[in-house]
Amino acid sequence: SEAMTKAVSSRLRWAHNLTHILQTLPAFERLCAILLSLSDRYGVQTAGGIVVDVSLTHEHLAAFVGVTRQFATVTLHSLVDRGLISIRKRKIVLHDQKQLRRLAAVF
Repeated sequence: SEAMTKAVSSRLRWAHNLTHILQTLPAFERLCAILLSLSDRYGVQTAGGIVVDVSLTHEHLAAFVGVTRQFATVTLHSLVDRGLISIRKRKIVLHDQKQLRRLAAVF
């Protein structure tokens, strides 16, 4: 029963966090916050950073965040140019979570 309680509690925290992000943050911050949430949930620590172990297209990520694909693409490229993330074979690698948290206004 303890394992079940922990599992349900974890899912409720995830859902609450997503609800907060999607309802309160502007689009740029929302995308950054979703990347952080995905890394918390599906991230795998590697020497090169945290790999979000979910294959996402820009279109899927945009739909998830509630923005256009074009906006998601431009924002992702901006984050790549800043050296905060990289994208390899539809997997996103976070290189600087601290700076990404600042951009997302998530502490």
